[in-house]
Amino acid sequence: DEGRTPASCAAYWGQADCLEIIADTDPDSLCTLDNNGGSPAIFAALKGNTDCLKIIARAAPNLFIIKDKNNNTPAIYAAERGHSECLRVIAEVAPNSFDIQGSDGNTPAFMAARSGHKECIEIIEEVAPNSFDIENGNGHSPPNLAKYNDIANMVKCDRCSGGIIENSGYAFYCTSSFEFSDSGNKLEIGNMLICDDCTNEIMTGEF
Repeated sequence: DEGRTPASCAAYWGQADCLEIIADTDPDSLCTLDNNGGSPAIFAALKGNTDCLKIIARAAPNLFIIKDKNNNTPAIYAAERGHSECLRVIAEVAPNSFDIQGSDGNTPAFMAARSGHKECIEIIEEVAPNSFDIENGNGHSPPNLAKYNDIANMVKCDRCSGGIIENSGYAFYCTSSFEFSDSGNKLEIGNMLICDDCTNEIMTGEF
């Protein structure tokens, strides 16, 4: 017996109508955790049940900053699984939860970057841009991981800042000259990652 409550079961299985009744008649029960520290918010985020998460956001928004025994928050689970709509619900009521570090020091931004969930990255970037500077327990940050995983809309152009590195190739590592290839559209000069717009300027001699 994991000590799971009716509210947690409804959230896990996506039974929004049942969860609505519980929230209206016994809202305090939403805050009862199971034996593993799991809450209705954790289970709704984990399973991608957006309608359930909206009910929780209205009735018990404090649940979004509570960790389970794995040290993770609803935002971390939503980001890891790529549940962007759930993440958007959390962003509206608890953007501060995006800075909370979970297991191994990982944040929602880190989990989204590691799993390659572009839409989740965009949501986090809108409401918690500073969370991209947070390193996990191994000293890795979301931009480092995104660069490794080729995630578009995550790594900004080092030259123009506004440009985006598109996800259609791999980075080129150059030390003494520019190198181009048909297999991608990114260029790296030393430690500088350049977007398409800047690459075109380089090709026309305007760098």
